[in-house]
This record gives sequence, C-alpha cells and structure tokens, in this order.
Amino acid sequence: MEDDSQHDIREIYLAIHHMVKYRGNFLVEGTLESSNAFKEDELLKLLGRITRYEMSEGEQNSDIEQDDENKLVAPANGQLADALCATRGSRSMRVDNALEALSAVNDLSREQRAIVKAIFAGLEGNKLDLAKIFVSKEFSSENKKILGIYFNKSDYEEKCVQIVDSGLLDDEEREFLDRMQGQYNAIALKQLLGRSTSVSDSKCASYDAHRANWNLIKLQLRTKENEKDINENYGILVGWKIDSGQRKKVYVAKARMRICERKPMSFSKKMIETSDLSETDKNRLIHDIEEDKLFPIQRDSDNGVIPHQLHQNELKQIIKKQGKYYPFLLDAFEKDGKQINKIEGLLAFRVPYFVGLWLCLKIFRNLIIVKTIGW
Repeated sequence: MEDDSQHDIREIYLAIHHMVKYRGNFLVEGTLESSNAFKEDELLKLLGRITRYEMSEGEQNSDIEQDDENKLVAPANGQLADALCATRGSRSMRVDNALEALSAVNDLSREQRAIVKAIFAGLEGNKLDLAKIFVSKEFSSENKKILGIYFNKSDYEEKCVQIVDSGLLDDEEREFLDRMQGQYNAIALKQLLGRSTSVSDSKCASYDAHRANWNLIKLQLRTKENEKDINENYGILVGWKIDSGQRKKVYVAKARMRICERKPMSFSKKMIETSDLSETDKNRLIHDIEEDKLFPIQRDSDNGVIPHQLHQNELKQIIKKQGKYYPFLLDAFEKDGKQINKIEGLLAFRVPYFVGLWLCLKIFRNLIIVKTIGW
C-alpha cells in the first residue's frame, strides 16, 4: 500500500480478502477520509438542537434547516475535539474537559449543562441516560432503566428496539438518538485511529502496543511463582486457554466477555500497582487497563465503528500500485455510465437487509425438502 515495488500475489490476496470480509459499516454515505471522520460542526449543531428543543419542552419546530441557527459556538483551536477524541485520561475526565471547553464560549444554563454532560458521557462510552437528556418528560423509575443504554455494548440494538416499542420517545427524540450514535461512531473511530492516517497503521500500532505491554510483564513481572496465574489471566483477555498443555482458542460472546475480563483486569492492575516498575510504566499500563487497551486484539467488536470507505481508500491504493504488475486487479464493469473496479464494487456493494432473510428462508425450505426426501 505504501510502496510501488511488486509484492507476492499471496500478500495481495490476503490484504484484499481481509478488507472485503471486514469491510466496515455503511452508516456514512459518499466519500470519507480518516482526517475528517469526526466533524465538530455536526456535533455542535446536534447539541444546539437538543438543548433548545428540551428547554422549549418539545414545542420547537425542529426542521433540519434550524441546525445552523441553533448551533453552539465552537471552542477555539479544536479544544472540544481534542477533549472528546483523546485517549489519555479516564472517560469521565474527558467528559469534564469537553464540557468545560464548551461552557467557556457558550452561555449554558444549569439544565443545559446537565443535558450536554449526559450526552458527552454516552459519546465517550459511558452510560447514555436518555432520561437526563430528554428532561421535558417525566419518566417512572422502571422507564428510566429502559432509557439507560450504552453505545459500545453488544445489546445496543436490542435496547433501541425496546425503547421504540415502549413509545417513551417521540419521532424527534428517536432522530436525536440516531444522530448521537453517529457521533459516537465518529469519536470512537477517531480514538481508534489515533494519530494514524489509515486503519492499517492503527492496527499496526495496536499490535506493537500489545507486544510491548506483554513483553514488559513477561520480562519484569512474571516469575516461576506467578507464571501460571499471569498466563491464565492473559489467555482470558486475548481469547485462549491452556488445555492439556496446548493452547486452544476460546470463543466467548461479547456480552459475556466483559464479565469474564473483570477478574484478569483486576489481577493485572493489582500486580502492576504493587510492582517495582517505574511510575511512568505503572501509569501507562494502568491507563491502558482503564481504557481496555492493555492487550488490544486485531479483530474486535470495536471495529464496527469503521466505515467501509476507509477500507475502500486503502483498497484503491493497493490496486493502483499493484495493478501494473497484476493487470487483472484493474478489471472494471460499467454502472450508470461509469467504469467501476470490480473489487471496489464488491467491497462497496450493500446487500439490502431483506435479502438475507429471504435467503435464509429459501435455504431452510430446501433443507426440509432434502431431509424429507432423504428420510
């Protein structure tokens, strides 16, 4: 992707196969570059819409055209983006820093500050308390439990369906929720990429961080006495265990994985805090534990925030640089009067949601017929 020399066709196949298989989401339309994944202007418009809508008790005419007139003032020098998209400090600290930066240039009432803080908490991966955001309504204690959701948990879609079915939010508020999810994805993507300019660079950086942390623990903290405990807890965090002297992959549902990780995270934190490591290394490792980045893995549900356009951008570079050595990579087809590369078209093709259900039903019926004939 970065050089013009000819690469082994097997390397190219593996790279393209990975991009197509894990191509990313389709939440963003059009083209997209990693440098503008998070748009501060869009967030300021959303915050302005929500705060003014709630302060007017839901009576405001909230057409899309009102976004600009309701937009909050942006802090200077990108302070808001820096606070929200940072990877240093706890999530709560980043929320407080973002709120402080925004309040310095906007005259927010106490109620508006509370709404903005609740939104920032959700955008940073903490609990999104919709009851604290949509304050123009009264909710019972049971309904408040329903309205507490997390963007970064595997049950988010189920929670959304539950909220919609309950009728607790009107159409306008459900639109706000969808837009908040879009902002969360953009911030999470920015945090995932960090200073990297591509997904590949980011994944290489996370691989290096994993290796550096594990080498530090192996070389300076692991002894014969604690070797078994360290290896066992490390295995839980990366998804494998030792069985009969052999390492075996363990598949755990994401929701269950969060529970399983608590013990090894607590074990690791205690071991690091009581160790003889330098304060710099201690602080760095503990921060990684708090951010769930002590041993980052390559294939993770967090990759769901990556838009397919970022993989497509990398794919274009590979095809451009390697196409002169392997001409078949440049094969194209015509669509709407335009020539489109076949591999790019495959990556960017979005299957309509109903097709999956139709195919499953068709396959199920065929299985019944085959099984009946077989019996």
